[in-house]
Amino acid sequence: MTNGETGKRRKLISAAVLVVAAVILTFKFLPIGKTGDAAVELLDKAIKGKRPILLFFYAKICTACLDMEKVIDAIRPQFENEIAFIKVDYNDNRNAELIKRFAVLTIPTTFILDNRGRKVQTYVGVKKQQELIETLRELLKGKRR
Repeated sequence: MTNGETGKRRKLISAAVLVVAAVILTFKFLPIGKTGDAAVELLDKAIKGKRPILLFFYAKICTACLDMEKVIDAIRPQFENEIAFIKVDYNDNRNAELIKRFAVLTIPTTFILDNRGRKVQTYVGVKKQQELIETLRELLKGKRR
């Protein structure tokens, strides 16, 4: 390698390092926003109303999330008068605090909470409709409180 090639290579590496540093700093200081206004408010309202909660963390571009959403939408009519159904968009910065509070690392993640807001069941991934129905029925009967 000649001195000219070595100099060009060093300049390219330096430029790449600067770009990576700029990207890291940009993401580090992006505004997170306040907690999901909508999702956190719905959660607080459900807890204050002493209703059990199905808390569903998803992303709009996640295929498994869309599949789980179909399962939830199918059972919702059976339980919507007794259980609060809350969807939390994982990619919405306003939900960062809620995602942290529930330590959500993978989506879809669904939490079943009792009427005091305590975790009763956690599902990661897509679950069968019947399994979810049984869990919610047990919760409403008082077996899972």
